[in-house]
Amino acid sequence: MGVLHQAVWWNKQDVLKQLLNITSCDSMVRTKETMSEVGETGGCTPYEISQKYGYTDMGKLLEQHSNTLTTENELQNLPTFHYNIGDVQLSDLGLLRITLASYRQTFCPFTIDKHKPLAGVMEEIFKHVDSKENWSKVKEKLCDSLYTVCKPAFESLKAARTKEELYTTIVNVYTNENTKLHIFLNNALRRQEERVYRPTANDLGLGPYILMFHLLLMYWNKLIVETGITYRRMIVKDNDCRRYQKGAQFVWLSFITSAVDLENAEPFQTCVPKENSR
Repeated sequence: MGVLHQAVWWNKQDVLKQLLNITSCDSMVRTKETMSEVGETGGCTPYEISQKYGYTDMGKLLEQHSNTLTTENELQNLPTFHYNIGDVQLSDLGLLRITLASYRQTFCPFTIDKHKPLAGVMEEIFKHVDSKENWSKVKEKLCDSLYTVCKPAFESLKAARTKEELYTTIVNVYTNENTKLHIFLNNALRRQEERVYRPTANDLGLGPYILMFHLLLMYWNKLIVETGITYRRMIVKDNDCRRYQKGAQFVWLSFITSAVDLENAEPFQTCVPKENSR
């Protein structure tokens, strides 16, 4: 249970008001798998907890605060792609840095060389995760954090019994569109481009999964690297079309999937409203 949920459980309006005044506070944070005297309360927001206990005034405060959070439509105003193709450094990736700091004992219980390129740091982290029985500790953290964000992905990862099963599931669960994990994940990555980075509770919950997905795509030797030309249809905003220069190389922070056959390339929705896309 988070501090916001605890304040609601205490029915302390003064405590709740102080917490909601913190700039980084996300009132849509959800509880982990849990039970209370009112029954099943796992996956509940503070507002939902207030309704279960009948704390009307607490619920009103939470409703007012939720109206100040960044909406999905506002997220569309962030750039879809960038022309900067220089080496991305760890300092540029807010969610990755927060995840490594929060789960240091699980992913990197060693000193990180600040001057080492990102690829070198990530390789060291993967070697640690991949050695001995460290994968089981990683699985525990992945499931614990994903429960509040994407229940189908949580259930798939929880069923993994070996390291290879876990690695395979991490990759496959992203490509399974029924889980909708790709939507949550890419919104979290796009939010890193905000001028004042304020990750949501869902973003933070996805941190361990995003880190592991990065590591597997970069260093797991069971994945076959595609060296030929691949295709991906794009759904982009009018503004993106105006910015794009034919033949230019560009990068973006989100994950995408692609096909070796143009006819099989699925449209990649770059988090844009359908009425303003082409």
